[in-house]
Amino acid sequence: MASLKSPIMAIVAWSVAAAASAQTEPAPDPFWNGRTMKLIIGADAGGGYDQVGRVVAQHMPRHMPGSVRILPQNMPGAGGVRATNFLANLAEKDGTAIAVLNRGVIYAGLLQSEGAQYHSEKLNWIGSPSQEVSLCVLWRPGPVETFRQAQQKEVMIGGTSPNDDTVALAATMQNVLGAKFRIIKGYKSGTEVSLAMERGEVNGRCGWSWTSLQAQQSQWYDDGKLNIIVSMGLTRNPLFPDVPLAIDMATTDEQRQVLAFILARQAMGRPFVAPAETPPARLQTLRTAFWQTMEDPEFLAEMKTLRFDVDPVSGEKLQKSIEDLKAIPRALMDQAEKALIARPSAVP
Repeated sequence: MASLKSPIMAIVAWSVAAAASAQTEPAPDPFWNGRTMKLIIGADAGGGYDQVGRVVAQHMPRHMPGSVRILPQNMPGAGGVRATNFLANLAEKDGTAIAVLNRGVIYAGLLQSEGAQYHSEKLNWIGSPSQEVSLCVLWRPGPVETFRQAQQKEVMIGGTSPNDDTVALAATMQNVLGAKFRIIKGYKSGTEVSLAMERGEVNGRCGWSWTSLQAQQSQWYDDGKLNIIVSMGLTRNPLFPDVPLAIDMATTDEQRQVLAFILARQAMGRPFVAPAETPPARLQTLRTAFWQTMEDPEFLAEMKTLRFDVDPVSGEKLQKSIEDLKAIPRALMDQAEKALIARPSAVP
């Protein structure tokens, strides 16, 4: 197999440096005058993607030309793939249809997973309000206290659909690091997974973004009901100095390469995207308005009230990152694709 050292270094580099790029102010375009835009939210109502999408839809029109309105529309299904297929193939291509999507859809499009009727690198990425820290969390008391113990004893992990982080990242821990996770799929949303955890139907959930945890269940964390057993990113987060980093638990170079490819998605946060055919000038208008929204004091104040951290990534940076991932050797991508598939049971 071709050497993987250069690809992994590229992934780490852009993930660590995923930050703003200069935004060029586009010339006024009369096309936007009085337009109503559609924001497709590829998730159920009430979750983190829905909350962030609706706040952006509320504040971004102030930074668009021509008294634009943005109307959110939930389109859950297949971990965001349904919404991405709609955006890529059926939605308006003139700039008036955009979406906020589960970051897992990027990998579904790169790997051409079953059901993905789009190519991620061909879509037009607008930006993301955040870079995410994703966690594997267990309810206390639980069957184990540490990730090392979860490599020895079965733990029930709740999830939604295969392309969602709740399943994909749990499967990665299962397949790459040998966690004995019994992954229970089919919950409608991350919120339902959390409630199932509280009811004792499952022991925990993986791929839970820290921003969503803060916004939705901070009291559980404050009360010590949640046990974070592993952090899934490429760099250690200072918020969790004592929580093991998944990539540090790899025991072979091959494991590290696969984890680096899969976990790079965390730096993509909650990406906003437009169809591939969006005219370049209108795409620039969208990217500029999005970035100005990320700097808007009213937007930032509302996000703070919701306890969502804003650490934005520009559309240009997202676009380049996805193109870099597309260039990863096929052998590594094949390994990653297998690692993302949950096995029926962790116990042979």
